[in-house]
Amino acid sequence: MTRYHTGDPSGAQIIADILRRLHILESGHRASDTAVDKGLFTVRSGATMEVRRPTDDAVVARIGRLRSDDLWGIAAYNPQANTDAPMIEVGAGEPGGFLDDGILNITDVDGSIIFNIAQPWGLGAPYAAYNITASALLTTPTTTTTSGSFAPLWTAFGQTYHPSIMVHYVIQTDVGTTAEVRLRDGYNSYPTTPAISYGSGTNAIDAQSYQHAGTQLAEAPFAGMGFRTELEARRVSGGGVVRLQAIAALGVAA
Repeated sequence: MTRYHTGDPSGAQIIADILRRLHILESGHRASDTAVDKGLFTVRSGATMEVRRPTDDAVVARIGRLRSDDLWGIAAYNPQANTDAPMIEVGAGEPGGFLDDGILNITDVDGSIIFNIAQPWGLGAPYAAYNITASALLTTPTTTTTSGSFAPLWTAFGQTYHPSIMVHYVIQTDVGTTAEVRLRDGYNSYPTTPAISYGSGTNAIDAQSYQHAGTQLAEAPFAGMGFRTELEARRVSGGGVVRLQAIAALGVAA
């Protein structure tokens, strides 16, 4: 007969074994400086890895589950900012979640969204506002010209937050009169868009855009650079009037 007990362990033995294993786990040393040079390190669903700075234990990066609404990915934080919003956040929802298509959020130091591809979608701050134009001005634009040479009728100027600018406008020509409209850099006279032609009796809404040049032609454009954009029109033929109304000038990404 064997000296060892081979039957089922008693309840006391099971509890003692659990306590022993728990003590081993609690007394184990954390990996203070560890490298993985090959193989695969996996973070399973529900888990999160954090990188914290030693001065105040503030989170500077998070990998895994980012928020309680099942957003998964990677995020970087600015501990100096007065907000918990990440500087950049890239991820997707778990299968079946409402973020299955993925998201990308970029925020400024105040937590305001600069860009995202989730709700509310698109460019945030800095932004260009959509201007409101009286409906009557869509029928009879306020600014007119009879010049045979291009005349700057509307000017947009400021500082660049996007590489390109798009100007929306209303163009109207008298019956028997044709016209052309273009955009021109008011500082350099370059770039200038190819003129768009409009026939007799036109009443239309249109838009033109170009990519900014530097404040000097040899200089590459940069964020915050001053710009001046002229919306120009000229009468090509006929003896009537060309009318032009700017609606909005918007910064665009390309």
